[in-house]
Amino acid sequence: MDTNKGGSEAMEQASVEESPRGSGNPPAEVAQFRAKKDEFEKAIRQVEKHLRKQNGRLELDVNDAKQAGVDPTLFQVLKESLDETNKRVKAGELRVDAVQLETPEAGDAIEEAVGPGYTGIQTFWWGNRVFLNEPDTHILTDLLKGAATTAVITGMLTNVLGAVPSAIVAGIIAIAALTLVAICGWGAHKGIYFNFAWPAVPWGVWHQ
Repeated sequence: MDTNKGGSEAMEQASVEESPRGSGNPPAEVAQFRAKKDEFEKAIRQVEKHLRKQNGRLELDVNDAKQAGVDPTLFQVLKESLDETNKRVKAGELRVDAVQLETPEAGDAIEEAVGPGYTGIQTFWWGNRVFLNEPDTHILTDLLKGAATTAVITGMLTNVLGAVPSAIVAGIIAIAALTLVAICGWGAHKGIYFNFAWPAVPWGVWHQ
């Protein structure tokens, strides 16, 4: 993704890093990621109202987007993600009890759930949430700025997260380094997190 060049890029980065968390409006490059993240997480919370654990499977008590009250495209993404979760449970790749059925909201709710500056992967019924704390975010952005190879970035992420699917690595690499810096700065430098629907469909990145 392209970012602004030269002095305007530096000014934007500085202004974001100096902004108190949650105050004012983030720059467009940051706001678009928040919008996508908010849209996805709103749909998740709506669908979770209809999610049940039954006979060792996860099931919905609605059949379509209208019944769930969400956008049809997002409902399809989430329904396919749920099917993938059940497929992995049946194959023994996941334990149904290890899959989180409730997704904490962004911002302070996430801090309460996992603590500020968290690094790790959480598995939900819809996919994975990948967290990087502030130091790990800086390591990643430095590698991206330096045009590090995919193998090097994969090694870094594996070192702090454990095994990471290649599609998730690709999704992270696709986001410009300065965008990640700006997002992290907007959140008072407490790290970032990525939403990935199954199998590894990126649906937003935001600060912890």
